[in-house]
Amino acid sequence: PTTFRFKPTTSLPPCECCHRSRARRQPAPSASARQPRVLAEIHFDLFFIQGDILLYLVDRASRMEWGYFLERKNDVKLAIQQFIIDCNQSEYEICSLITPSSSTLDVDAIRTELQSKGLNQNIRMFYSDNAGEHIDSELTTMLFDLYIDQAFAVVESQHQNGLAEHAGGWSLMK
Repeated sequence: PTTFRFKPTTSLPPCECCHRSRARRQPAPSASARQPRVLAEIHFDLFFIQGDILLYLVDRASRMEWGYFLERKNDVKLAIQQFIIDCNQSEYEICSLITPSSSTLDVDAIRTELQSKGLNQNIRMFYSDNAGEHIDSELTTMLFDLYIDQAFAVVESQHQNGLAEHAGGWSLMK
């Protein structure tokens, strides 16, 4: 029939699957109250400002922001390595260990530096868009060796990558 209407007093038998699984209608779960630790989740993105390349990083918990100006897009992996060093030894002089000028990453140098000062590696997750400018097998291996996960959003999705896109990245360009 094109139109099918029930009377208010009509009672239909329950759905067999719902009845067997004892499914009940429930309200949607409330928003998550879980707050990450400081430096546990870092969002980052690349911005191109009047010919300069900026690697913009923001901490999800504290909204602390860092910016690294790069000479080439390929330097993202070295800037991330330097960021890991800088933020994990923030109680010491920043940049006291500087990444080598070569284009190779040195996980052992990071571990040795942090162990010599009795520090732990605090970063647990890097979030970024999936634009591909930072995806590198050497960087992926380094993050895996340091027990840092990576999560990728849809390219140019303000909803998924909004923290890096709007928490300061676009305001830097203004």
